[in-house]
Amino acid sequence: MECDEKIGARIRQFMDDCNTFYEQGQLSKARDSLFEAWGILPDEKYIYDESYWIVAFILDLSIELHDMDVANQWVDKILKCDLERQDDGDREMWVGKVLCESGKTDEAKKYFEIAFKKSEGRCFVGDDAKYLCVISA
Repeated sequence: MECDEKIGARIRQFMDDCNTFYEQGQLSKARDSLFEAWGILPDEKYIYDESYWIVAFILDLSIELHDMDVANQWVDKILKCDLERQDDGDREMWVGKVLCESGKTDEAKKYFEIAFKKSEGRCFVGDDAKYLCVISA
């Protein structure tokens, strides 16, 4: 489900701001823009298409910032966002990444194996090879 046009436009503006800050190397400000976008989603936040991308980008930036406290606070949300979205292993991939970056490689391995199976390995293409190595460890 998509947000109404007015809220959708505001969310797109926050996402654009995020990209601008990211390109300028201001990762914390980029992530703050995503927090703002999350804040304006209507109360049923998880049903909206935008929810998945907001949370995924928050996780990505938190990993890049090495801010695992925030990543661990947000990772459960990725499992609830936009459940109408195709189940292609991306959710498990995000959980695996956060667990791996938090030093919990045994737990991460379980999620990476699910992501690998669901995506037939596509989740790992173009990503850090260390995640794929966790499976074979």
